[in-house]
Amino acid sequence: GGNGMILPNNKTRLIIKYISFFKNNAYNNDNKVEDLKNRKLKVKKIIFIMKKGIGHNTEVIVKIPDIYKNLNQTIMNKNFNMTNSGVGDISLIVKHELLSQKKGDFAFLCVGAGIKLPTGKTNKSFLTPIGVKKPDKTQTLQLGSGSYDYRMGVSFTKIINFSRIDANVHYVYTTRGSNDYKFGNSLHWNIGYVYSINNIFAVQIDFNGMNLNKDKYKNNTINSTGGNFVYIIPGFQIIFNKHLDLSIGYSRMIKRDNNFDLKNNIGGLSEEYRFLARLGYIF
Repeated sequence: GGNGMILPNNKTRLIIKYISFFKNNAYNNDNKVEDLKNRKLKVKKIIFIMKKGIGHNTEVIVKIPDIYKNLNQTIMNKNFNMTNSGVGDISLIVKHELLSQKKGDFAFLCVGAGIKLPTGKTNKSFLTPIGVKKPDKTQTLQLGSGSYDYRMGVSFTKIINFSRIDANVHYVYTTRGSNDYKFGNSLHWNIGYVYSINNIFAVQIDFNGMNLNKDKYKNNTINSTGGNFVYIIPGFQIIFNKHLDLSIGYSRMIKRDNNFDLKNNIGGLSEEYRFLARLGYIF
């Protein structure tokens, strides 16, 4: 998750973030259920991030994701595979500092707002043994949403000796995108603790949550989407020097509340864990 600090004026931070996860099981609330299609979804993301301090206690952020998606499933005893990869939707974010511990305040505190642009392609059709799956039937496999989405939030950081406490919460408001599909609005939160063992090595633990509203297709609610999820993320950081650092984390889901489509007997897909890595350079 983010923290309450921003970059000083004219400082730039470049970040490469890697995320991978597998959704191999369907759930009704926290109960694993039979998946009639035997769906297995693999997602990998490399996100290129640039942060720039522009003065007046303000920072701008640009996020460019490169996405790989693969869905394998079985329908009518036939197995087929759908893969998509490429640049996703680009996000622009502005953060403004309200409090600074460096300036004598109790802690760091900043607010932020941003927009996600519809830069990812949304028109790929997938050839399968049972025919061609058109884009409007496979929106979740497209590289973007085709919508302008908006976010706003607040971030907090408190430094105590060799420890740091981070917390943030932000809300994402989505609009209708391509293929008559609308992803649900969402609320995200994160609480993290970092302890510096020395000038090079630090350990950390985060609790991360998402509350996702259900998606809509042609104004009809998709009942197997959305839900409420909580993760625990232990990890560590290596600070090579004052410019370069590396963070590694393992995210394990500890609470899930998946929605279930009773009419069609479809449970929402959910992963058990995620792997996270982040390499940062500041100059």
